[in-house]
Amino acid sequence: MKLIYGLIIAFGFLTRLPIAKKVNWNKENISIAIPLFPVVGLVMGTLLYIIILLLKKTPLIGELNALIILFTWLILTGGLHMDGLSDLVDALSSNSDRNRTLEIMSDSHIGAFGVISIVMQLLSKYILLLGLINYNCNFLMSLIIPRLMASYAIINYDTAKKNGFAAFFKSSVSRVHNIYTAIVGVFSFIIALIITKNMVINLAASLITIIFLLLFYHSIDKKLGGLTGDVYGASVEIGESVYLSILFILRLCQI
Repeated sequence: MKLIYGLIIAFGFLTRLPIAKKVNWNKENISIAIPLFPVVGLVMGTLLYIIILLLKKTPLIGELNALIILFTWLILTGGLHMDGLSDLVDALSSNSDRNRTLEIMSDSHIGAFGVISIVMQLLSKYILLLGLINYNCNFLMSLIIPRLMASYAIINYDTAKKNGFAAFFKSSVSRVHNIYTAIVGVFSFIIALIITKNMVINLAASLITIIFLLLFYHSIDKKLGGLTGDVYGASVEIGESVYLSILFILRLCQI
């Protein structure tokens, strides 16, 4: 039953899928939910994959198919991670000290650089999705790896602020949860590989994305003395784009 509670929290936190059952968001349930983040990516990716298969049976052109997938992707997440991306870009573009950077991140208003980051992210995803769909290249794992790494970041990095949901999530887990995250990650990875074609380039894209996100977390941690909820969200968006980019480049090179 606790596993079900953890799944409900994981899906409730990372998606806008209609999860009817209400669960107590206490530390015990959250500690179960965090290692399950890759499963959320697996389910979302599978849904998008099914939609692509259905779209291929219609006379719709590739550009429209890519747009439908992008809209569906946004609907599934509710744009939650986009908010984190824009807040982080606004804060870092200020070139301010640590305290001022964190203050800008906490501001509910969005600045010019934040708007630009959202526009560029959407445009990049659309172009990459269009290319990958035309190449019949499955991008399912682009949703798993960034969420797996978000779990890793919550477990292994301190938070920049001592209050807020990021600190609460961090206080709910310990290093032992790395083991659970790894088990769930491997399970999700194997299922995705069974579904996915082009196994070699997906493995390569996964490795490069993991390395990139490790460097990303390290750089933010060095600047802010810890991570925040916005950093987790931004890392998901950035990780997805990095994965899609690598996948597209490798497929373009016929690897």
